[in-house]
Amino acid sequence: MSEKTEWTEPQIADAYIANVNFVKPHPNADRLEFAYIRNWQCVVGKGEIQKGDTVLFIQPDAFIPATLDGGLTNTWADGVRTYLAGSKHERVKCAKLRGENSFGLIVTLDKLQGDWENNWAVLHPNGEPAPDIKEADVVLLAKVLGIEHYVAPVPQDLNARLSVCRWVWRSPTRTTTRTPCFPSRDAIKALAKFYGEPIAIRGEVCGNGINSNKSNIDSSKPLGFYIYGIRFPENEDFRARMGFWKSGRHFTDVVAKAEELGYNNLKTVPLLGEYVITKELLTAWQNAPRKDGEGIVVNGETFSYKIRSAEYDEHMY
Repeated sequence: MSEKTEWTEPQIADAYIANVNFVKPHPNADRLEFAYIRNWQCVVGKGEIQKGDTVLFIQPDAFIPATLDGGLTNTWADGVRTYLAGSKHERVKCAKLRGENSFGLIVTLDKLQGDWENNWAVLHPNGEPAPDIKEADVVLLAKVLGIEHYVAPVPQDLNARLSVCRWVWRSPTRTTTRTPCFPSRDAIKALAKFYGEPIAIRGEVCGNGINSNKSNIDSSKPLGFYIYGIRFPENEDFRARMGFWKSGRHFTDVVAKAEELGYNNLKTVPLLGEYVITKELLTAWQNAPRKDGEGIVVNGETFSYKIRSAEYDEHMY
């Protein structure tokens, strides 16, 4: 009896072959339509895409370099590069076309040339994933086309009081901050002593000199560090990675413990509350005005993801 191989689609690919779920008219343009792929809404030219078409879909925050290793030019992307962000037009982001949001890019397979087209055809015949393809091979497909995940460059020192840490210590009484003036240093050290094991504080440095985008409401504020997660590396599991500890305590409980120990300088990101997630609620958050911020992070017991304001994303560059 042969062993059956089940296909599990990787969640980290920024580009993949997919079938168009359905197409509907654009309300504000006779020559445009919406094409939907796995709930991603993309604006396309009328008649260019049909329901069921097999296409290359590139998600938002993908990075398409103009030049590949070895000096090769990414000619297949020339037709879509005008819609990409950045000085070299290399980053996929949300765009607004005739008043409607468009997320990601749809590229028809006839735009892929030579070996690229052959690689996709072999691994995904007729748009369906081959059952014996390993997850690593699918990730490799994006690399064949030069597609990567966009990672914002980390500024060097930032000429500020806070910067990226360089070291990781195993001692629970040492902190991994770069400078001694870090405002939460003593609180983190006290928490590590209390729990008797290493602790990792996950957060974001915000303020003037870091958030230079004027769309960001923190761009003119003083520097600050805001916590959005806690990790205990020696008790690493899925819940811990999502911001919870092994006992189910949220990062706000750990911050409350710091206050009990006499440290009141640990700040968290603004907490909106607890919600039952619905499609309507997700859409409302996605359509939030940019003046309210970049977006929100939704933390569940078994998942975590970020919803970015489409309007904010449109004005990032």
